[in-house]
Order: sequence, then C-alpha cells, then structure tokens
Amino acid sequence: MDHEIKKEFESLGQMIKEGFDDVDRRFVAVDERFNKTDQRFESIDSRFESIDKRFDKVDERLASIERRLIEMQKEIEDIRHSLEVLEQRTKEDADATAKDIIELRERVDYLENQIKQLQLAQHN
Repeated sequence: MDHEIKKEFESLGQMIKEGFDDVDRRFVAVDERFNKTDQRFESIDSRFESIDKRFDKVDERLASIERRLIEMQKEIEDIRHSLEVLEQRTKEDADATAKDIIELRERVDYLENQIKQLQLAQHN
C-alpha cells in the first residue's frame, strides 16, 4: 500500500503543481493586463499634463487680455476726462465769443448812431 499511497501523493503533487502552474499562467496574463492598464494610465496622465499646460497658457493669455482691458479702460477714462475738459473750454470759449460779438454789435450800433448824428448835423 505504501506504493499506492506514494503514487497517490505523486499524482496529487502533480495535480497541485499543474494547478499552481495554471495559476502562475493566469497571474502572468493578469500582470500583462495590469501593465497595459498602467500604460493607458501613463498615457492619460501625459494627456492631462498636456491639457494642464494648455490651460496654463490659456490662463496666461486671459490674464494678459485682462491687463490690456484694464489699461484700455483707464485710457478711455482719461480720454473722457479730456473730452469733458475740452467741452467745458469750448462752452466757455463759445460763451466768451458770444459775449464779444454782442459787445461788438453794441459798439457798431453805437458807432452807426454817431455817424447818423454827424451826417444829420452836417446836413443842417
């Protein structure tokens, strides 16, 4: 019986070995799948890094545009102020010119009256 038990143990050992060999083959397949998954994740990480860099560039461009808009807004405010000052000066100049015209008109009227009186005095 020892011989039969020995054969049985050898058979069981062989069966266990084959089972472990099969498990090893499965683990190799699982390892290959994990490696492929790792490669995919590395590819995805690389893409995300690329996207992050592009977003950084977009952020930089937006910040630059925002700075330019702020500068333009300041320039527009300066131009508006200059226009207001110019409009005020123009109004003041127009008012002064109108006053000068009225005064000149009054002087011309006065002089015309003087001339008429002189002419009347010469005719009499």
